[in-house]
Amino acid sequence: MFSPRKHLAILVVLLTRLSLPLLGQEITLKGHVTDPQGNRLPNASVQLIRHDSGGKGQAFGQTISGPDGQFEIRAASAGEFDIRVNAEGFRQVIVPQSIHPSGKSEIAVQMGQISSRVETVNVTADVNGTDVRSPDPAEKVFVREDLLDA
Repeated sequence: MFSPRKHLAILVVLLTRLSLPLLGQEITLKGHVTDPQGNRLPNASVQLIRHDSGGKGQAFGQTISGPDGQFEIRAASAGEFDIRVNAEGFRQVIVPQSIHPSGKSEIAVQMGQISSRVETVNVTADVNGTDVRSPDPAEKVFVREDLLDA
């Protein structure tokens, strides 16, 4: 009959042998990115971020979707993650994803709203008060073929 110490030793050996392959296993997350109509989006930036960082943490993996919108990211371990996706012309999408040790995770990300386009033009001029109040008489402006003093 086995003593309790031998039972414990056998249990430790079994657990170690079963868990070691999982420690070194890389997990692959595959998926694709689509627009709101379901068309595949190429060149979308896809990042894998720890879920507890609120989508603002350091990326554990990142890639760009291919011409068919497909992507593949490798994660060092299982856990709760956020998939952060950016595509030109669309607002950023963050999708929570649970990655399991089985290593077979697949996700479909659909981009939502089209981003509002913001364009900014900054104009600077070197104008002081004397230029506005007393313009140079040598400068003339033509308006409708009439000569005006500026």
